[in-house]
Amino acid sequence: EITAPPGTLGLVMDKNDRGAVYVRSMQPTSPLIDQVQLNDEIVAVDGLDVRRMAPLEIGYLLSSKKTKPRRTISILRCTSIVVETCDTVAERPKAADVPSSDEGSVGSDDTSRTSP
Repeated sequence: EITAPPGTLGLVMDKNDRGAVYVRSMQPTSPLIDQVQLNDEIVAVDGLDVRRMAPLEIGYLLSSKKTKPRRTISILRCTSIVVETCDTVAERPKAADVPSSDEGSVGSDDTSRTSP
């Protein structure tokens, strides 16, 4: 949880490929510059679950509370991104081993990507 002071926060939010709203960038003058990191996901504002809201809706919500002495923003921070790529191609049989039909030629590509 992050406690935000009154006023403008200087956060630019967007949706990632999982549909979560995240911090895409911050203005250098943001009061949260030392608390928020790029790619942090915004999950709640003052206890209200915002995971199904659009970035613009969350921006309006935060803006509507900018005169409050403090706002609580709950974030989800990914500490690392794991990317695993596997390429597997079956070895083609030699020409002498290939039957007269195309049944002897086998090949497959498998690419997987895993993110937290």
